[in-house]
Amino acid sequence: MEYVDKAKSESHLKSLDLSVDRLESDLQRAVRHEERHWKENDAKLRAVHQKVATYDEFRGIVDGCELRPLKLKEVEDATKRYAGWAPALVCTNHTSSYPPSGVSTTNNSTPDSPSIVSCTFTNPPF
Repeated sequence: MEYVDKAKSESHLKSLDLSVDRLESDLQRAVRHEERHWKENDAKLRAVHQKVATYDEFRGIVDGCELRPLKLKEVEDATKRYAGWAPALVCTNHTSSYPPSGVSTTNNSTPDSPSIVSCTFTNPPF
């Protein structure tokens, strides 16, 4: 096989009105499409082998063919993120003193069941 000068081959492609970047992106897209096709096919075969009861179950298995389990670090990172106003709400379970200061007990709670949860708002982290 002969060594082909890169500049010469690119000029030949340009003379054919072809772009190397466009060819690379088309190839990457085709490879992703092919990988997706085979993952879907494997998922379909698994679903048929499992004898799913409904088409919705079958479709769910096929649609989730590219999903992967979350890693522990990903789960931990997701729980640490600010997710709206809820992180600004700090709840504490008071079992040591009954009733906790600032909480009125107008329900049927008794000292035998001192499970009162009080919630206060803190400054949101933004």
